[in-house]
Amino acid sequence: NWLAQTNCTTRWMRYWLLPNTCWHNRINQPALSICRFLNFYERLLRLTDFQVEHAQQKLAETSEFIGKLSGVDGAIIFRTDFILEGFGTEILMDKIKPSKVYKVLDPIKKHKEELDSEQFGMRHRSAMRLVSAVPDIAIFVVSQDGGISLIWNENGEVCFKTGVKTTNVNMVSP
Repeated sequence: NWLAQTNCTTRWMRYWLLPNTCWHNRINQPALSICRFLNFYERLLRLTDFQVEHAQQKLAETSEFIGKLSGVDGAIIFRTDFILEGFGTEILMDKIKPSKVYKVLDPIKKHKEELDSEQFGMRHRSAMRLVSAVPDIAIFVVSQDGGISLIWNENGEVCFKTGVKTTNVNMVSP
C-alpha cells in the first residue's frame, strides 16, 4: 500500500514521507523524479515508436501517481531538482504574525485588492504563511477543483494570482 507512510515534522512543516519502497537505499532520496520527464518532448524526436509509447505510459503513470498524492489535503513538496520529497504537508508557522494578502488583479499596473486569507483552504493558507515567512519563494497551488494559483512575496506583501494558465497558447491548435 503506497499510503503506508511516515509522518515527518521539521521546523517549517509537517508532511508524510513516501514509503521505503519508493526510496533509493544508498542515497536516501525518492526514486520518483519528475525531472526525467521535463525534456520529454525534446527526446521524442530520437525515439522509436515503441520507446515513445513506453515513455508516454511512464509519464501518464507518474502524473497519475502525483495526482493521487494531491488527493491528500496539504501540499506536495518537491526539491529544486524536482525530486518528490513528501505530501500531505501542513506548513507550521504559528509564531509569525499574520500578513496581509492581496489578490493581484492587473500585474502590469500593479492593481490589487486585500483578501481575507481565512476564506481559503489549507493548501492556500499554508502557502500564504510560508511565503510570508520565506520571501524568496513562489508557490503554485493546485486546488481540488483544478484551478491553479500563484502565491509570492512582493516587498513584504503576500500576493495571490488566481487562474494561472499552464498551457502554452502557441502549442494549442485552433
